[in-house]
Amino acid sequence: MLFSRFRRKNNDLMVKKPSKEVLKAHNDAEIIIKENNIDRFLLNMFMDKKGINKFHTTPELVNEFLNSDWFLNLDLKCLLQKNDESKRIRTNAYLTKKEIIFKEKVDIKISYDSIMDSKIDGKKVDMICDDVSYRVMFTNKNLAELFFDYISSQS
Repeated sequence: MLFSRFRRKNNDLMVKKPSKEVLKAHNDAEIIIKENNIDRFLLNMFMDKKGINKFHTTPELVNEFLNSDWFLNLDLKCLLQKNDESKRIRTNAYLTKKEIIFKEKVDIKISYDSIMDSKIDGKKVDMICDDVSYRVMFTNKNLAELFFDYISSQS
């Protein structure tokens, strides 16, 4: 059930029910989500980026999610491994239109032109750039696929 706001009255939890319009929009959005097999983790990331409560999903927002590069300039939490070293660095990957930027504990920029080859294996994306190789590991398989698909389309 959707709840738009909680209030306390006489130590009892009072719930303000959403309007019929909000419920209808949410239910219509749910139909689109199921028809397109949308990953909830990625959709929630999109909603967080927009600053919208995930319970206020609308068909328009779902369509925007499907038809935009919403993930650009968003910190994608990952582990980064360089040249098959045993050391893995917890960092954030930022996809931009020109390059991948790894920030927080490292400062690495990889232009898409420098990526010679890339492959995906579950939650791991391997990239070969000139004389350096990188392995980027995500906690979500669909996030790894989104990352891989975008860098593949750019390189």
